[in-house]
Amino acid sequence: MTHDDKIAELKKQMSEILEISESNLETVNMSDIAEYDSMGKINVSLIIEELFEYEIDFDTLDSAKNFSGICDILAAKV
Repeated sequence: MTHDDKIAELKKQMSEILEISESNLETVNMSDIAEYDSMGKINVSLIIEELFEYEIDFDTLDSAKNFSGICDILAAKV
């Protein structure tokens, strides 16, 4: 699976667990997503670990303001 395929899968899975459309996920701030609470962050971190074999800590995850920011972190780390 290529990096782009993993990003697409991440977007799909995040939109499902955060109950937001993929297109909205790309535009909204993570802090504005009600489901992106502590459990939401745990689920996102588990998806990232599964897809990218990278264990992201919550401080790093919190530093991402939006989906693009999460992608930037992953591009730099993996």
